Amino acid sequence: MILLCTGMRDEEVQHLTWSDINWANGDGKMKITVQDKPKWDWRVKDHEKRIVSPDKNTILKARLKARQEGKGKRAKRSGSELLFPTHLGTPDQKLRRPHQRAAEAGREWKETVHVQPT
Repeated sequence: MILLCTGMRDEEVQHLTWSDINWANGDGKMKITVQDKPKWDWRVKDHEKRIVSPDKNTILKARLKARQEGKGKRAKRSGSELLFPTHLGTPDQKLRRPHQRAAEAGREWKETVHVQPT
C-alpha cells in the first residue's frame, strides 16, 4: 500500500525508518523524508533527499500507526528502526516481489480497460 500511495521506489521503502515519518506536519498531513542510509550502504537515486506527501494520507497514516504500535499481521519488529525489516533487522529485499506482481497486474488491467474499440 505504501508504494501505491506514495509513488516511492521499492528500495526507498525497503530502507524507510520510523524517524523518516513526520506524523503531524504543519498542514496536518503526514510527510515522509527519503534520504541516504549510510548504515546500510544505500543512497537515494540522484543522491537527493526529498519529501513525499502520500495520497490517501489518512488511511496510510492509520495503517502505519497500527504497525508501529505492534498491531496487525506485519507489526513492527521490536528494536528495529526500519518499517519493513527482516528477522535480522536488515532491509527486506523480498518486499518488492508482491508489489511487483501488483504493479504488473495493474498495468495489465489498465491495458485491458483502456483498449479502444476500432
